[in-house]
Amino acid sequence: MTVCYRLCWQGHAANSGYGAEKRGGRWNPKGIPVIYAAATVSLAALEILANSAFLPQDYTATEIQIPTEMHIEYVALDSLPRDWDAPVPISETKDIGARWIQQQRSGVLCVPSSVSPTERNFVINPRHPDFPLITFGSPRSFKFDPRLKAVHSA
Repeated sequence: MTVCYRLCWQGHAANSGYGAEKRGGRWNPKGIPVIYAAATVSLAALEILANSAFLPQDYTATEIQIPTEMHIEYVALDSLPRDWDAPVPISETKDIGARWIQQQRSGVLCVPSSVSPTERNFVINPRHPDFPLITFGSPRSFKFDPRLKAVHSA
């Protein structure tokens, strides 16, 4: 079994893919739902902090269990285009994800993290036929350590 973690706003479903569908992401174009997760809670937090001006509040952490029998496709770091990890995602990485989704090659795509390339993130396709095999745990409150970034006060 592969275990990964998703951090999201309290009250948002960790298993919908709606946020990525609405905005797009590094591995998906806008309009295509995917669920982004990380190999560890700390990497998931780092990914969020890299994209936040202030310390996020009201988050939850959800453990995700991917069964051994479910195929995970891996993207090798050395196969990626130049600037794949640019702060603003490039079209080539979105295209990689779009092809993976369109071809339904697997329900999970394991990719290098753009903020820590030796670590791995997981892109989960909620429309893949194997998606029901994945188990999403109960969300637990997650608080970012205030030493990591300034807290925004309204």
